[in-house]
Amino acid sequence: MAGVRRLGAGAAAGACLALRSGAWLFLRGLGGIGPDGALHGAGDPAAQAGRAPEAARALLAGLGAGMEHVVRVEIALTDRAFLAPVEAVLALEPTLAEAPRAVVITAGLARPEMLVEIRLDAVLA
Repeated sequence: MAGVRRLGAGAAAGACLALRSGAWLFLRGLGGIGPDGALHGAGDPAAQAGRAPEAARALLAGLGAGMEHVVRVEIALTDRAFLAPVEAVLALEPTLAEAPRAVVITAGLARPEMLVEIRLDAVLA
């Protein structure tokens, strides 16, 4: 697609970590999986969620944006009880605390050991 920029492994094949189309930016689900592919924070939803802001900052910067451009947060959890600790982590990042959000409780995520996944959308004004 013309005007579309992708970041991340497999970007040429269409699987990417982040995508920018015009002013819109879409980040793939973020959580406890680090750049090395290893899970960090096994069994701890707050620790897994804590990796999301760091990863988001790097991906957004790669697309010419920052956390101030985030306009929507989607949180997927494997247990409703994880919402409070995840919300507490996101509250440490003002933009994420203030953005509209959707929360989905799901039976599982991409890897069985994942407890939380956070997806962000951003817009460059």
